[in-house]
Amino acid sequence: MANETAAGILELAANKENEAHWFYKKAAGKVKDPGAKTMLADLAEEELKHKALLEDFDAAVLKDWQPQHIQDLRISDFLEDRLISDDSSPQEIMIYAMKREDKAKRFYEQAAAGTSDASVKKTFDMLAGEEAKHKLQLEKLYDDVILKEN
Repeated sequence: MANETAAGILELAANKENEAHWFYKKAAGKVKDPGAKTMLADLAEEELKHKALLEDFDAAVLKDWQPQHIQDLRISDFLEDRLISDDSSPQEIMIYAMKREDKAKRFYEQAAAGTSDASVKKTFDMLAGEEAKHKLQLEKLYDDVILKEN
């Protein structure tokens, strides 16, 4: 990513956020648990906000932002990632979503490391934190819904 321009990385990131939005929107329609359905729909909306932030990049929006430590339960580290289909179970959807958030977090961490523009770096750092929060939400839901059922 070091050879990419900040604008190119912002555009790529916006496209990734759009893909994540549609994934969560579709996933919310597939799960039966009301809490999971609501959380996935909320994540879909969060991804749209991230997309808008990237498309309308304004460094002033993050002037007061400070990084936070986000707990990582590491549940997904021990689960096998599979592509999902229309026949995927809620468990498979949750695993895929957790893995997806972890990949997004790492993407933003790499993007932050690859830019010299401080305001763009701050944006990528913030988005890495947001993706870490999403992963934590999914891991907690997975623990509450999937692991407690089995």
